[in-house]
Amino acid sequence: MCHPAVFTAMGASTATATTLAAVAPTIVGVAGSTLMSVQSARASVKYAEEQNRLEQQAISEQANQQRIEKLQLENNRTEEYLDRLAANRAALAGLGITEQGGSLRALLDSNRETYKKDLRTISLNYSLGLSNLATARATSNLGLQAAKSSAKADQATAIFSGITALSTVADEFRVGDSPTNKTTVKTKNLSDQFKNRQKI
Repeated sequence: MCHPAVFTAMGASTATATTLAAVAPTIVGVAGSTLMSVQSARASVKYAEEQNRLEQQAISEQANQQRIEKLQLENNRTEEYLDRLAANRAALAGLGITEQGGSLRALLDSNRETYKKDLRTISLNYSLGLSNLATARATSNLGLQAAKSSAKADQATAIFSGITALSTVADEFRVGDSPTNKTTVKTKNLSDQFKNRQKI
């Protein structure tokens, strides 16, 4: 608690110095609390930004992994199709059967359509995976924006509450146009009030 002599040395009257000495810890407490709330809100934004950065990085890595897996699946399926086609042609050539026959042509066409269908399925699954990652990316960004908005609101609330508290304290010992003896009595009563507050 500040000593009244400090305020007396600054030119305040004895009664005012006593009041200011009693009120000073309250003012410092309000200012400190407000500052801590503002700093806490800023820290929460930094944390949310770091979380968002890590999530976006993980999503990008997953997208790259899915792209690699898609290429591998397509390559494997293509290799399997070409191996079977070559094996079938070799077997048919050994039997003296050409690809000109209707039933054989239908079988080869059916195999080719199955191969194309498998490639479309691989591509569709890849697109669905990217869509899910895009949703995750958007959700992460929305979370960051919500955290920023919340932090701004918390800062504004803390500052407003601090200003209101300090204004209330100032109003309690502000000197008006009343006679000096009334002001002195009021000041002493207020000083006692703030001393009592410090004891609680």
